[in-house]
Amino acid sequence: MKKFFKAIKNIFVGMGLLFVVSFFVDIRIEGHSLNQLFLDAGKNTYQFVDDMVDWFKKEPTASDFKIRKDEENQYFAVVTMTFVSKDELLGLTIDDVYYDEFEIIKSSSTKLVVEIPLFVSFEENEPNQTLVLTSISYERKNMTQLLELNLKAFAFKSLDDAIVTEKSKSVVGIRNCTQDLAGVSCKSWGSGVIFDMIERTVQVSPLTTKTYYDYYILTNAHVVLGGDHFQVYFSEHTYKAGGELIGLYTIDTDLAIIKITYDQKVLTVLDDDQFITKTPVDLVLNQTIFAVGSPGGPENFNDVKEGVVVTLDYDTFLDDQDTLCQTGCDAFQTSASQGPGSSGGAVFDTAGRLVGIHFAGDKDNTISSDIPMYKVLEAITHIMSPIYDEINE
Repeated sequence: MKKFFKAIKNIFVGMGLLFVVSFFVDIRIEGHSLNQLFLDAGKNTYQFVDDMVDWFKKEPTASDFKIRKDEENQYFAVVTMTFVSKDELLGLTIDDVYYDEFEIIKSSSTKLVVEIPLFVSFEENEPNQTLVLTSISYERKNMTQLLELNLKAFAFKSLDDAIVTEKSKSVVGIRNCTQDLAGVSCKSWGSGVIFDMIERTVQVSPLTTKTYYDYYILTNAHVVLGGDHFQVYFSEHTYKAGGELIGLYTIDTDLAIIKITYDQKVLTVLDDDQFITKTPVDLVLNQTIFAVGSPGGPENFNDVKEGVVVTLDYDTFLDDQDTLCQTGCDAFQTSASQGPGSSGGAVFDTAGRLVGIHFAGDKDNTISSDIPMYKVLEAITHIMSPIYDEINE
């Protein structure tokens, strides 16, 4: 065996010497220059090895597809691929649009990350848009190859100040009060959202009637427990006393409904089809939302905080409650935590649809736990059905 490898070595040494000599001496074999024969053999060997590398190279894959948005609300697709080089990549197809211009974010022997600017538009009631990466084209073996895919990513609509202003009109502050011989004592503060108004006419004399407007407000059970009447704030300095508790709903949740009555239409009821269809809107992880509540009291009336959904399904416990959420309350979580006093406040998506009612936060005031709409609609049905039935008789 040693003699064999020594012979092979001697052959390569001999060929090397001939190759060097061919640069100085015109040696020909059947009319062909030995030097040119060596060069052609080298090129053919390189091409053979290159073809073998292509042949054994793994097929590309796309391991990640995300949509990001910069501070100027420009959207970008970020695609992570493996086993395709920047020199091989030709283009990508997203939502039937082919993009052959992209920026290389990262390139290594096994991973390629590219970024593509996108134009994304939203319908009026559309807080999110699903984009689909359907294919990647690349060149290999001197041929254009196509990798078919079905990767989905979400683009999230930015906050619209006009929507925030309009939806905030239906959010109120609530002061929990009790009354005894010594007078009125108010001990706690929370928030709420007006979801319905019922007009009723009362006979005040044989010839006279009077119209009243009953406004119904969603809030938390823990906001109203212990109180016998409530002050409802509509601005930092404007409130009306006489709010009354209509009912509680505490099956795996923390909800209540109170009522305040006016003799004229003065308040704004939240315009939301969910209260009619009884079908909750969908939530998506990382989607943009905004919370409206009054942390700390009326001096922070209807503070607005933007955030994102961080958890879709979470059991929340209330440490300071003896009866509520003892086995955990159904919740989703966001980064729009506002602090004590915002309990009962509204959480909206960027289309202005109610997606939840706030009821708890973590100790660091960074994460908000919010009641999902399916529990909110359950509570409305449970508490309001006798009232609606009476109206429909």
